[in-house]
Amino acid sequence: MDVAILTDTRLLKPDEHNFYISQVIYEESLILSHLKEAGIAAKRIAWSDPSVDWNEVRCAVFRSTWDYFDRFQEFAKWLEDVKDKTTLINSAEILEWNLDKKYMADLEKNGINIVPSHFVEKGNHTSLDAIYDQLNCDQAVIKPTISAAGENTYKIARQQIPDFKARFTELVATRTMMVQPFQEEIMNSGEISLMVIDGKYTHAIQKKAKAGEFRVQDDHGGKVLPYFACEDEIRFAEFAVQHCGYKPLYARVDMVRDNNGEHAIMELELIEPELFLRFDTTAAKKLSQGIISILNN
Repeated sequence: MDVAILTDTRLLKPDEHNFYISQVIYEESLILSHLKEAGIAAKRIAWSDPSVDWNEVRCAVFRSTWDYFDRFQEFAKWLEDVKDKTTLINSAEILEWNLDKKYMADLEKNGINIVPSHFVEKGNHTSLDAIYDQLNCDQAVIKPTISAAGENTYKIARQQIPDFKARFTELVATRTMMVQPFQEEIMNSGEISLMVIDGKYTHAIQKKAKAGEFRVQDDHGGKVLPYFACEDEIRFAEFAVQHCGYKPLYARVDMVRDNNGEHAIMELELIEPELFLRFDTTAAKKLSQGIISILNN
């Protein structure tokens, strides 16, 4: 096989009546179609399929591998095993860097504006009051550095700290956490995501939280809208990808105007980001061309 489009076992035989899942299947079918038109043998495969001989797969592209977080130890072992057997897109090196949101500190060192981020290492007993003082904020978002879909993510006002202290202590006992000043723009305009393929912007979407919620993920009732990025947003997103320290084939730049009115990275998604190809099907062709280029080199 030339190309394996990596997915989640749950998405190999999906509920055809689930609109969200049907969109995922549609987007991956676009990639498969372009690859097959170019004479490339390609197929959707679950990353965890034990029957696959990865030495016989020329390259594997991470797409809807959304169960990896729930099976993290298994996934990490699998990644270590296959990274020398097949070409991974994005590479194992990129994935391993991007798994932990402490990569945000690397972005900042590389001159990329980020939402201010304070990291609390596992087992640390720093008080939240001191962190809020350091960040000069009255409310913040607190979440693990390794997480997905808004899991264990909280918006805590300073006056709520005494009631949240026990939960925070419990979380820090088992994982590294990060604290970020809450960005008011999220409540107004939401978060925008720009897709960057082979270093160049292709299209964008806007994610808005439902009423009374701050998390924009669809898991929490958020909605996705088409978005037409302006030139400075495009320049910022491309700069972030080009200066992150790696060369990913695909990236999703989740960004917001920070509390100072500047573009800032919320997250730089390089593992298995939804690329919303249904909003710009030409981006699927550009992604496929990038895959083919890697195959030919």
